[in-house]
Amino acid sequence: MVTKDEMRGYLLRCAEAFAGRRGRSGVINFLLGDSSAATTILATEQGILELFSVFKEFPQHELQQAFHALQQQGLLEIRNVNMKDKDLPLVYVTARGLAELELLRPRLPIQSTSAARLTERLILVLQKLTKLMSHLRTVHSADVSALVGLSADQLPQYLQLFCKILQLRPETVMTSLGAQQHFVDALERALCTMIFSELCEVEAQCLRLQIGMKLPHQLDKENIERYYGVVSIEERARQGASRVVTREWQARCQLASVLGFLALGEGK
Repeated sequence: MVTKDEMRGYLLRCAEAFAGRRGRSGVINFLLGDSSAATTILATEQGILELFSVFKEFPQHELQQAFHALQQQGLLEIRNVNMKDKDLPLVYVTARGLAELELLRPRLPIQSTSAARLTERLILVLQKLTKLMSHLRTVHSADVSALVGLSADQLPQYLQLFCKILQLRPETVMTSLGAQQHFVDALERALCTMIFSELCEVEAQCLRLQIGMKLPHQLDKENIERYYGVVSIEERARQGASRVVTREWQARCQLASVLGFLALGEGK
């Protein structure tokens, strides 16, 4: 039996995942078990496919009333977005809605999916990458791979892929401590400008904290919880990482594409 809190949570979670890409009927119909192939693909990419038809036993009008109540409470809003010379009423979760979802999230029995597993692998890749960057700043050693959890085959693969994006020569990276530091500085800038700056600030803060990446403007756990009211830093980090592995990000950002490729390799 779905509780009232779960209904609110599922609506907010679905609206958050579909934000700016589906309207009210798209959100409600998906939860009722009626959606297009494109919506199903979007749900898979966003890690919420398990919510498909979660309300299949409910009358449509009950879900519509619950959706309307969330609007009245200022948790959801409809924005008219111009696309191809048409104004489309699309659903967005407000800041208050995101805060409410944070409170409800621990009570939502959402299971892991293939998209969620890929997200976890991406976080693992970022953790290894952070350790690699840290060691390359201070240790001049060809055996640095053993220190960061990379195999002997993975280290040259990491260097080659990232050097291609950074327009550096991979064979020069390990020649001196100065060359290693130059590589790390360039990669850190790329991660900040191409990945973290594209996430909302709370997700970027949580993801960096989760992977152990230290920057001058990085908050610690206590301040993230205080400033943003985050219930689960790990969950917000996963949300940020899940955006990086979506088809949209992979297509438009070469660095995200490389990170996604390495994440796929973690499953082998």
